[in-house]
Amino acid sequence: SLGLEDFLLSPFFFFMSFLLYCASLCPHFPIPLVLRLHHSFPSLVSSVSSSSLCLCQVCPGSETAASLWCFLPSSPALLGSSGGPFPRGCGELLGLPGLQLRSPPAQDYGLLQLEEGASVHNFRAVLCTMLLLCYHTFLSFVLGTGNVNIEEAEKLLQPYLKRYPKGAIFLFFAGRIEAIKGHIDTAIQRFEECCEAQQHWKQFHHMCYWELMWCFTYKCQWKMAYFYADLLSKENSWSKATYIYMKAAYLSMFAEGDYKPFGDDEIELFRAVPGLKLKIAGKSLPTEKFAIRKSRRYQNPNPTPLPVPALEMMYIWNGYAVIGKQHQLTQGMLEILLQAQDTLEKAAANEFLVDDLCVVKLLQGLCLKHLGRAMEAEDNFQFIYASEKKIKYDHYLIPNALLEISLLCLEQGRTEEALKNLEMAKQNYKNYSMESRTHFRIQAAMLQARANTEDGSSTDMSSTNVSRVL
Repeated sequence: SLGLEDFLLSPFFFFMSFLLYCASLCPHFPIPLVLRLHHSFPSLVSSVSSSSLCLCQVCPGSETAASLWCFLPSSPALLGSSGGPFPRGCGELLGLPGLQLRSPPAQDYGLLQLEEGASVHNFRAVLCTMLLLCYHTFLSFVLGTGNVNIEEAEKLLQPYLKRYPKGAIFLFFAGRIEAIKGHIDTAIQRFEECCEAQQHWKQFHHMCYWELMWCFTYKCQWKMAYFYADLLSKENSWSKATYIYMKAAYLSMFAEGDYKPFGDDEIELFRAVPGLKLKIAGKSLPTEKFAIRKSRRYQNPNPTPLPVPALEMMYIWNGYAVIGKQHQLTQGMLEILLQAQDTLEKAAANEFLVDDLCVVKLLQGLCLKHLGRAMEAEDNFQFIYASEKKIKYDHYLIPNALLEISLLCLEQGRTEEALKNLEMAKQNYKNYSMESRTHFRIQAAMLQARANTEDGSSTDMSSTNVSRVL
């Protein structure tokens, strides 16, 4: 029989953890969770439950489908509008074809049930813990305002990390926690240990490569970041367009005269991005759409270069909340952005100039905010809002600038002003890049603002509030 320790080091467990990791990146990732596997996995993958909260169903029509349901408790809080356990509508999990997710409305209840499941001493506890770690280290961070319950994540992880110090999944989450805390060197060490811990499932290595790529981005070590983007582009097929875009982005950050590995040219790589577009169930990945839109300017024979493409993509993944915990990293990033601004101000007028300057202003504002220079940060965000009618392509900048202004207002106790700006960002702008992700962040900030109005406090956004958003 397979012991628990053997199972935790097995490829199947890596597969399960990868599912949870991917689910954490989906804008509609639910707690509790139902997985419906239609194409890639025609037979039963697993039935996982904690208080019957996490359900897995095989493809409809399967001979065993009728006997594989684990039903939720009959709590009124979990019933959808039709009286069934789930509300109408579902979100697709990007990256895994045919995987659909549905969630009941009571997310707080789901979190409590998963926490209860994680506290017991059986196999369910492991999987409930994995879900909660994904929730605290990915979902709350990427789709929230950057303030996550990292203490709870550490508390969940430590017993398993102590018992299984070479367990790849636990080393991975340890690295993720260290990255969120701003301990980038420790995070890199953890991810490298994770890669060394198992060789059976290369896709799990790819998860680490993705994290390592961002860790070296935070440190402005473009060659190392490029190295991991290159590995992903060659070994992983989740989003070739995104990986090639990141390779080109890092090459464009190299200093003039730096040796470019493998003879790659950023212009040719940018031009290749649109042709790598991937559709899943007829829809494209939001990150790919963003990369393709940004790459279009390179189709011109004499393209105007993107100013700081790697740092712009870092914002999409909320990376400034990571470097904001390290003064030195934030200051170094700010200096790069100031140089980019100086270059743009000296450049000849072109159709992208205002958009590019506003991109740099947004990222500068984030650095200034984390350096405690709130007034200067707000001036940068206000510059973007004032330039609304001049922006031609990067329309996502305006609602995100209003979001960042609102977060500054919340920190300063200007709650009514924050709510006004958030409502403007939510209602007045549609059909821009990464709209769903921005809306989740707006909603998280609105919950924080309304909580401040109700109790007169100015507490940080918590993971529990993020769960209400979802």
